[in-house]
Amino acid sequence: MKKALLNINFKQLLVCIAVIYATENTFAQKERKNHISLNYSFGFDSYNRNGSTVGGFGAANMYRGADFKSIAIEYAHKVAPSVEFCTGLTATAVFLVMTSKYGGSYRESMGIFSLPLHLRRYFSKYLFLEGGVDLNYNPYMGYKYGGGLSASLGVEHVFDSGITLVASPLVRWNILGGMGENDMGNADTYVMTGFDTLFQLGIKLGVGYRF
Repeated sequence: MKKALLNINFKQLLVCIAVIYATENTFAQKERKNHISLNYSFGFDSYNRNGSTVGGFGAANMYRGADFKSIAIEYAHKVAPSVEFCTGLTATAVFLVMTSKYGGSYRESMGIFSLPLHLRRYFSKYLFLEGGVDLNYNPYMGYKYGGGLSASLGVEHVFDSGITLVASPLVRWNILGGMGENDMGNADTYVMTGFDTLFQLGIKLGVGYRF
């Protein structure tokens, strides 16, 4: 009789331990409100130069977009059951093709450093939509500061360990502004008649951790 009671109590203890473990594991997963990730993006860009150079070597040089590559450190915090606020730091290398007024085409590049202020909305366990504004610093080709808009629709897989994998197509539209120098470094001969724009279409891949 005593042995039977001990067996019952032992089974009940195992059941209680299993229930507690499952409850804590579920709770821990629900409480992973923070996400840090390292992302790599690549794709094509379209460059529209609305500013004009008056005088100097660069007066008739023509530019067109080629491609871009980005690397980003991103931090996200859950602000609602299915919504996260995302920020971080993105460094982008933009590659352009410059056609000189003297003939010949050359590949040039400029950099953009961005502070994203985005919201990410999850529609299922895997699918999400992200978008927001970007605050840019781009001290190249006569530019200084700018801004833009970004949007992406992607998928995310979260392993039991908290490690995440993310893949998403993305769209960026940037405004490049600020009085600066022309192609020969003479600030007096550069006149901005409008904001230059940069449109980017690409793919973002990332690995991260939820905690």
